[in-house]
Amino acid sequence: MSEQILSAVHGVTTMLFGIYCSAFFLGIKPIRKNILTMFLLFSGQGLLYVIDLALFGETLANMSYPLIVHFPLVLFLSVHYKYPLISSAVSVFSAYLCCQISNWTGLFALAITGLQWCYYSVRILTTTLTFVLLYRYVFRSTKTIFTKNARELSIIGFLPFVYYVFDYASTKFSTLLYSRNKAVVEFMGFAFCIAYLVFLIIYFQEYENKQEITQYSNLREMQLQSMQNEIEQVKISSQRLAILRHDMRHHLSIILTQLQNGYPDKAQEYIHEINSAYDDTIIAAYSGNEMLNSVLSIYHSRFTDRGLSLICNVSTGKELPCSDLSLCTILSNALENSMHALEQLESPSKWARLTLSQKKNHILFQLENPVEKIPAFVDGVPVSTRNGHGIGVRSIIYYVEQLHGQCHFSIVDHSIALSCESSSDTGFSLPDTIHTFIHRKVLIKIMNIAICDDEILFTRELSSLLTHWAEKNDFSLTLYPYSNGDDLLTALRTIPVDLIFLDIIMPLLNGIDTAREIRSMGLTVPVIFLTSSREFALDSYDVKAFHYLLKPVNTLKLFSVMDDFFKTYHVPAETFVAHTADGFCSITLNDVDYLEAQNKQVLVCLSNGTTLKIRELFVKCEGVFTPEKGFFKCHRSYIVNLSHIKQFTRAMVTTGISSVPISRNNYSAFKDAYFSYMFDSNSG
Repeated sequence: MSEQILSAVHGVTTMLFGIYCSAFFLGIKPIRKNILTMFLLFSGQGLLYVIDLALFGETLANMSYPLIVHFPLVLFLSVHYKYPLISSAVSVFSAYLCCQISNWTGLFALAITGLQWCYYSVRILTTTLTFVLLYRYVFRSTKTIFTKNARELSIIGFLPFVYYVFDYASTKFSTLLYSRNKAVVEFMGFAFCIAYLVFLIIYFQEYENKQEITQYSNLREMQLQSMQNEIEQVKISSQRLAILRHDMRHHLSIILTQLQNGYPDKAQEYIHEINSAYDDTIIAAYSGNEMLNSVLSIYHSRFTDRGLSLICNVSTGKELPCSDLSLCTILSNALENSMHALEQLESPSKWARLTLSQKKNHILFQLENPVEKIPAFVDGVPVSTRNGHGIGVRSIIYYVEQLHGQCHFSIVDHSIALSCESSSDTGFSLPDTIHTFIHRKVLIKIMNIAICDDEILFTRELSSLLTHWAEKNDFSLTLYPYSNGDDLLTALRTIPVDLIFLDIIMPLLNGIDTAREIRSMGLTVPVIFLTSSREFALDSYDVKAFHYLLKPVNTLKLFSVMDDFFKTYHVPAETFVAHTADGFCSITLNDVDYLEAQNKQVLVCLSNGTTLKIRELFVKCEGVFTPEKGFFKCHRSYIVNLSHIKQFTRAMVTTGISSVPISRNNYSAFKDAYFSYMFDSNSG
């Protein structure tokens, strides 16, 4: 009786092992929904096998096992989870091969003890241990491998497939291998399985190395192309200089003749023409750094040859706070991208404006240029679908990361901006901000949306609908998908988002608890809940949800909710980046209560009582905190936020946290500005 129970448990664990391994090899996430789905499949297949066993006996049931379990499993993974048929087949064959570990150890135990219950017990324990090891060390590698093309998957799946056919032909449909000791014969399966798992790990490592080499090769190719362009430009300049030297005698003769004939104006005009010709052969002194001068001079000539305008405003020292080569590589890529963008521009105004300045251990790099079309963004990075394009952006990101910097691409008003930041203690202080601005005639609206849902297919569908809505409403949209609440909470500490779509029913941390954690972090970002049940509607109000959508989401309903969201939150919070003693910080203008000039610094008092000392000139702050933005300079040393004023007299303005003086000469203008602002804000 005990042997029959162990035999049944062995059958159950083996079938479960095969089904779950097949799924996890493909990369199906081990979340509650998928686990339950696979268990229902196991229940159905197990029932069919029991019926087959009762009707036809163990021998025929084992022979028909592929028709009951393996082939339906391949079709289920392909149809339900949308994986290619060959990927599903290779995963099933691989899972079958892994079953041979427990098979061999069980037979080995049987050969030693001669006890059938030992055979089943060892197989059950080995199956469980093998699954744990696969889950911990192997499944992450196979997830990437099984996404390869059909040719590579054929190579990967050849060994499991051959063994699958061999095993059924020699053990299930015949007893060819069991003419002698089973433990010796079954060692072949054990050895095959170990070799295959080692092969998967090595293959994954080689794949990563190949990707790294490919990226390195692309970057080196970009560097080489940049150097070739620079060398070619030097050759052209040398040829021009040789020609000018050769013709100098003739030029002097012509000038002398014009002077002798009494035409000094013509001689002077001719001298200017010669100077213009010489300008192309000279490396201009943009800064104290020779390599920087060389790169800028070369690109200035290349811009000019193409009928483009490059305006440079550079102020750096001889020694840069980072590697000359690294900065020049980043600069070359940015200028190259700018030049290509201008060549595609239909407008006759084709210009690029470069500002490069150095402040102690920091460099400010700003590049502006108009473009014909705003590029698409993926994970916050502009991408191109054209062959050979996009390497420059990847190169910039690569070199900034190598120098311990940070990159951020964003759209600001009419512009697309690339920002790079780094701290001075890393030995590299590349651009506190590197901007590549791309101007457009219409206002570009931007939105960052996080989607947190454990259903991949639903996330893809929702992303597609949101992208369609964004295109329809002229939005630039960046989506951040997350499969669980923990990942979302971690990301929100560093990634600012404008809206969150949050599934309520998720494993571990559900949507309601995730929203509570978001609110406890002090974040007021709007949340739209997603669920297939109405029972959580009341809970959603506790966390101040913006809306509540039932699955499956109706397209028209979703678009209507997004329209309502835009009408409610369409005014973006304007910020001001200020220099402080600790580095740089971003200040939201609406959070500022008032500003006070203190010698060469400015004291910024925020509405929450916090004060910041920024190293900016007060006159610069006047250009940012303007009446158009709701601020007024009520005193030569004070700028106050008009929306924060509680009351005022002829001599004093009282805000929510303090009082500031009004100068006698500014009172009349202040009163007009205040009432004008209040009228406009209330009528708007």
